[in-house]
Amino acid sequence: MLRELKGMTVGVVGGKGKMGSWLCSKLEEVGLKVMVSDKKGGKDIHTLARDCQIIILSLPFQSLRTVMEEMSPFMTKDSLLMDMGSIKEQPLKIMLELNPGPVVGTHPLFGPESFNSWDLKVILCPGRGENAIALATALWKQLGCETFVLSAEEHDRIMGIAQGVFHFTSIVMAKLLYDAAPKDRSALNKASTANFQKALERIKSILSQPSWLFGDILIENRYSFLWIKRFLGEAEALADILLRKDVQTYSSLFQKLGEVFKDEGDMGQDKGMGQGVALSSD
Repeated sequence: MLRELKGMTVGVVGGKGKMGSWLCSKLEEVGLKVMVSDKKGGKDIHTLARDCQIIILSLPFQSLRTVMEEMSPFMTKDSLLMDMGSIKEQPLKIMLELNPGPVVGTHPLFGPESFNSWDLKVILCPGRGENAIALATALWKQLGCETFVLSAEEHDRIMGIAQGVFHFTSIVMAKLLYDAAPKDRSALNKASTANFQKALERIKSILSQPSWLFGDILIENRYSFLWIKRFLGEAEALADILLRKDVQTYSSLFQKLGEVFKDEGDMGQDKGMGQGVALSSD
């Protein structure tokens, strides 16, 4: 075990939920002492707040303030407080407001079902405390994760498109398929391509999650709707090109986008991303 974590007890509030229970099991696997507080059982939140050196909130954003108001008076001044949500600006603001001790916002870019993959990344957003980021890094490193630091504002801006638009388009596609005639859905199941089947699996994965998870991303992240609004503008502009049967403009756009996205993992780096590729203007 990393020396920074020796002798510490990690408290997980919401530790009997899907993500929380997964985290508890992984922390115990690497030898850390874990305490759980959850409406489904475990220790009372006051005991957890008093006895844990690291406290992780695995909660919907809507529950965060209420839980913090109940827990904060019992926390020690040196306990590290973290959350694990998909938005960071508002949760960090609440944690900093209600807790005078060290604070870090964290966002694991994976779920329990994908933990065994090779690419496990966690975003850390600084809040308060000279050694807070170092301790948060040590905790996630102990679980085999790579961490990198972003401001809460930068995190939410990026996630507005990486998660906000991504999940928005998936939900819209699900609604489109839901409204389709049964005979059309049957035909799609028989005649769909491999790529479309992958898209369907993505939709199924999203819809298997609790609705609040994506509600937080789509509603509480102030950047999500800005990106969605821009997405809708681009979609309308492309639809207009297709409606006009403007093959030249379509082909030019397709070629330009192909050049930008040609190198996997190098999207837009010195390739004109955001420089003339867009169909519509803000």
